[in-house]
Amino acid sequence: MNIKNLPGLICFFLLGINSLQAQQVTVKSDPPLLISLEVKEAANLTDTSWLALIFQNKGEDSIEVKDFMYMLLAERNQSGINKKVTLGQGNVYTTFPQFDYATNPNDTKLFLAPGDSIVCWRHLSNYAGVLLGKDGITEDSIQATMRLRIAWKDSVINRFRNDSIQFDFIWKPLPSDGDSIIAGRIQQALLTDQPKAENWILNRYLKDTSINQHIPTPILEQVIMDGKQDLKTFRFPILAVLNDRDDASGFFNDYYKAQLADANPDVLYELNFYWDPSFLQPLKEAFLRSKKSTDEYMTVFDRHYDEWQERTGLADTLADRVFEIAEQVLLDKKDLAYHQLEAWRFWSEILAKSHSKKAIKYFEKYLNDNRNLDPQTRQKFVGNKNQLRRCSRPLKLSDMATDAILLTQGNELNETFEKTYESLLAKGLLEKDEEKNEPDEMGMIGSSNRQYDEKTCALIREEIRKD
Repeated sequence: MNIKNLPGLICFFLLGINSLQAQQVTVKSDPPLLISLEVKEAANLTDTSWLALIFQNKGEDSIEVKDFMYMLLAERNQSGINKKVTLGQGNVYTTFPQFDYATNPNDTKLFLAPGDSIVCWRHLSNYAGVLLGKDGITEDSIQATMRLRIAWKDSVINRFRNDSIQFDFIWKPLPSDGDSIIAGRIQQALLTDQPKAENWILNRYLKDTSINQHIPTPILEQVIMDGKQDLKTFRFPILAVLNDRDDASGFFNDYYKAQLADANPDVLYELNFYWDPSFLQPLKEAFLRSKKSTDEYMTVFDRHYDEWQERTGLADTLADRVFEIAEQVLLDKKDLAYHQLEAWRFWSEILAKSHSKKAIKYFEKYLNDNRNLDPQTRQKFVGNKNQLRRCSRPLKLSDMATDAILLTQGNELNETFEKTYESLLAKGLLEKDEEKNEPDEMGMIGSSNRQYDEKTCALIREEIRKD
């Protein structure tokens, strides 16, 4: 085990977390505040408090923590190959356990009384553990750097400090019962109202079949039916899990059909996660009656397009209804005024979700329309919030129409953009851009969500139109 002290830092060892040998390092010694980092020599995802920061007040007066931020960077050796990774970051609200259940975090003050200690492990351990993962088959040697900054106030003055410490540890594969242990943590968090505290584990592994198969269906159904506000964020992934289970109760089918019959728009988002073919007809009837929530209705139809794509009559019915609702915006090319272009872009994406040939025919009229929008009006893509478009929303109507046709045809935009990008590279019409290998100012390395520049996007869409 190797600890590298940076200038002015103190290093010592002790037996610590979970009764296994751990290393503890004094990150900052600035009386009266002492900050230590404790990490197990070897850990895996079933370990809970394997990584922690400990804040101690060694003085005679109270200390108020005003602000805090940390970032954890690492170099991971897998099969003899070193790879730079990020292992998380956090602030005062995510790191300190006092904020796990705070109703109004911004109004909560954080004090350390004389002689008090605060151990912060949950966010650090869970976040880093999720990023390190559970699927490795060999031990990984991790060389990590913790950077932190803290602002605090004692009886004398406001203080501020930046510090950094290097340490290493071993990340081990899961034991044979590891999946069930993680499932037990998730189940406990759901049943004891601890979702915020276990946020990273829940978000990453609640939808993992190897994990959630160990959580009984009645438990998941109970969480949904209880409808607790603290669990609202996890309601949707739980519904997605239940949707794939043969032993799920018929209660949900009856519930959602009744809600659709009553034209309750609140259930629409949930139908993106929980779905039964019997919902299609009541969904259609509710949509045709409604003059509101058009995008929400069409998003559900689009999400489950694979179940009705052979029904061209339904596609045309949906398109007709969108044209009817947006008749003042989805105009003929000659009638579309400049001040309507942004609204046209919004409704064109909704119309594309109909997957109707009527929509394609309409968009084709705009393939040669090079009118521009004001760059300041550009918005983020309304779609999968976890994945940015390789090409951001365009400014020309011709490019907007291109994207709309691709969506109407059921194409995945990023996949199409990538394929066209590779084709342009092969033809020598583009030069490959280099991805970052060093951490940026936020500690992120590279990006699976990187976007092409405007010139590249214009070439990509032009090439698509040729086809």
